[in-house]
Amino acid sequence: MDIQAFFRELEAEQERLQVEINEVALLVRQSAAEVERLAQRNAQVNTRVRQMEAAIETYPRDAIRQLYLAAQESEVRLIAMRSQVEQLQAKQEKMQQYAQLLQRVLALKDWAMQQGLQPRTAVSDTVALARVIEAQEEERQRLARQMHDGPTQSVTNFILQTEICERLFDTNPEQARIELANLRNAATSTFQKIREFIAELRPMMLDDLGLISTARRYLQDAGEKSGMTITFTPTGTGRRLASYLEITLFRAIQQLVARARDDARASRVQVALDVEGDVATLIVEDDGAPVDFHDESPAHQKQAEALEVLRRRVEMLGGRMDVSSAGGVGTVVRLQIPVET
Repeated sequence: MDIQAFFRELEAEQERLQVEINEVALLVRQSAAEVERLAQRNAQVNTRVRQMEAAIETYPRDAIRQLYLAAQESEVRLIAMRSQVEQLQAKQEKMQQYAQLLQRVLALKDWAMQQGLQPRTAVSDTVALARVIEAQEEERQRLARQMHDGPTQSVTNFILQTEICERLFDTNPEQARIELANLRNAATSTFQKIREFIAELRPMMLDDLGLISTARRYLQDAGEKSGMTITFTPTGTGRRLASYLEITLFRAIQQLVARARDDARASRVQVALDVEGDVATLIVEDDGAPVDFHDESPAHQKQAEALEVLRRRVEMLGGRMDVSSAGGVGTVVRLQIPVET
């Protein structure tokens, strides 16, 4: 790799990142101002609700319903905007951390030039560091999206439902009981989703039972929930690997099965895992739409970028990853990672 070209790419990335940081900072300021405006409006609506509740017998039924709906809408908009500000602030913080790491990498170039050093190890370490930064940022963004689209939205709905119940207790106890039952069911469903989210972050079985048992359970659950036919074929002695290798292979299985389900719309997935000898081999094959690395549409670019991040992780461990499609039907991903014997 041309080290000068590599550092020029990093410098261009640094400039692009700074522009994006400035744009996000502007969005944070604008969104914070909108939160303040919505908070004032929400306070005004709540004042009207309290006034109405103090003399509720004088209000027509439709007026009561309209006022409660207005209060609910105001609360939803305020919570949603606050959530957006939090997401933007989190993104701003991560981008600033990324910018600081880029600056440290570029400082390494300046130091090496001052020292008159150009060792291959320094180049390799710099490339590896940049790849780690990119992979970490991708993972953080994915987790942030999952948290925002899942538990965060559910908790927002809980807040609204509890407020509705509080208001209904005095005016319509029967409806309040119905809302509480709905809230209990929603809480049970959300609790299960949070457990699944935690398991996806770090399945406890992986530490206790190892890669093969954890992969078998995960693939069984994934098949039942998605409707896909998933077959799992482990070979070898089933011996335990180093923790970082097991989590890398398990994450690869998760990512590739999710790609087959969500992007390729596959009906069948075959997963083969061999941990025999000094190389661990993972093969994931599906019958869905193949990824097209030359297609510049957002959907295909997202798939290609996700696979590229996985490839970089594998290469950082001294392995290799190949992606192929036979006759334009389905996708076969093959990973090989060296392991200690």
